[in-house]
Amino acid sequence: MRIVTLTVLFSLAAWFLSEPSPSFPPAVTPVRVDLELIQPVALRVPMSAPPSTLIEGTRLRCSECHALFKSEHQTDPDLRQHQNLGLDHGMNERCFNCHSEEDRNMLVLHGEEQISFDQVELLCAKCHGPTYRDWQAGMHGKTLGSWDRESPDFRRLVCTECHDPHAPAFDPIAPLPGPNTLRMGEPSGHSTPPRRRNPLRTWTRDGSPIEHGQNGTDEHGAGQ
Repeated sequence: MRIVTLTVLFSLAAWFLSEPSPSFPPAVTPVRVDLELIQPVALRVPMSAPPSTLIEGTRLRCSECHALFKSEHQTDPDLRQHQNLGLDHGMNERCFNCHSEEDRNMLVLHGEEQISFDQVELLCAKCHGPTYRDWQAGMHGKTLGSWDRESPDFRRLVCTECHDPHAPAFDPIAPLPGPNTLRMGEPSGHSTPPRRRNPLRTWTRDGSPIEHGQNGTDEHGAGQ
């Protein structure tokens, strides 16, 4: 048995020594990304419960002003207050689609059921049911702290920590640079049309990729 083992080991050593020298991938220039773009934080600070706003240097709860007068049932396009709000939320053309007409410190669901501002995900769910179910399952939205739901660090951001509730659509977002691993081929931007990249492509000693055959395979028969 010992002779067989030694024979196998020497055979493997001879096979490794007979292989050509290992290839050396070319050096890749690292791409610098602004750290602010990848910080694990919420995009927005949601309204507190009970809600309040800063008016003329004084922080007031919603009910402190709205209890003094009756608001128009239809949203006034020429608001005297809250002029920083731009209502662009699909068919939601009225404040009372979401805000309680009886108590401005509360939100309202179907059937006039009132909920607080720290339950905003329930308000969004009344119109965005599939998205709400995806959010519950962890497929929509952002998770911070830990992926373990039992961990004390686990936290799912609520809707208004990413979306402006009055205009929830995101502005166009420029994508961050894509991956540029050592085996992904030549970077784009050359004068010649770039070839289709193959993450399994190998490199020669001088740093150039092994040419592919006319049938789209390399010397090992691997396709693109």
